[in-house]
Amino acid sequence: MKKLAWLVFWFAGCILQVPPADAFDLSKFNQLVIFGDSLSDNGNAYFLTNGQTPAGPPLSTGPYYEGRWSDGPIWVDDFPSIAGLPQPITPFFADPVSGTNVAVGGSTSSPVVHSASTSSTPLTVQISAFVAEHGGRIPGNDLYLIWIGADDFLLAGNRNPNITVAGIAAGIAQLREAGARACVLVTVPDVSVAPSVKAAGLALAAKNFVSAVNTGLQTSAPFLAWVLGIQLELVDMNPLLYDVVNNPGKHGFSNSSGYALDPSTGGGDMNKDDYVFFDGLHPTQGVHMLLAEFFYEAITGGNAVPGGTLAFYP
Repeated sequence: MKKLAWLVFWFAGCILQVPPADAFDLSKFNQLVIFGDSLSDNGNAYFLTNGQTPAGPPLSTGPYYEGRWSDGPIWVDDFPSIAGLPQPITPFFADPVSGTNVAVGGSTSSPVVHSASTSSTPLTVQISAFVAEHGGRIPGNDLYLIWIGADDFLLAGNRNPNITVAGIAAGIAQLREAGARACVLVTVPDVSVAPSVKAAGLALAAKNFVSAVNTGLQTSAPFLAWVLGIQLELVDMNPLLYDVVNNPGKHGFSNSSGYALDPSTGGGDMNKDDYVFFDGLHPTQGVHMLLAEFFYEAITGGNAVPGGTLAFYP
């Protein structure tokens, strides 16, 4: 892993021109396995904390919907019906036998990046748990998706983008070593547009961090595909995020600067469907539906927001 991290740092200073490959055909994969943080967690943290995080029914009192950091279903819940998958994507830690969503809210890219606010399940731990459940060898006919990195900045206070890039690269290598053949890597969302980040005066620092990480991922992706021998698709979700925030009316929203939930009281605007953000950081279920549609189009090579996908084969 240390050698790979060094190679990634070296490669970040180079430019490797690799022609984009065809996007993935989901019908050729058995299932989608997800690793990440609160943007993809549909019940893992809730299970691991006995319903305390994120707070909400049925195990606790709070505004969040059934273990999700939102007011309703998130993109992970919406994706199967959009993509025509035969079964829902369920939380792994609540049901290791059939669960394929290993994302845990508060997770970072690696154990190196941590604080009292981060979870104990960074990317490498999530992958290790899934690999162990499969006896050390994971299915090569599953499609693996990684979307992580924002909490490196938000919760752990990391300002070194190289650490995050190296952590994600190590996760991809870990998956490949265990048997993965295809992986979707989603860029870190530009959290500088989130109301809570703006209110904290961290917008510029956040934008610089996210931009540097995503540049590192884009530069490293073709090298990782080549050196690891893995099919790797890099999906940039930020064009969609910017479009929704800058043109909320185009997508059926009227407020992209505030948020529906008042965390100090646990209450909020009853017209939450008008908002892009549910709390100061996480999107509403309406935005999650857009994300699910976007991810499907981007992964399969459909009509996603232009510039959303780069695919690299070894």
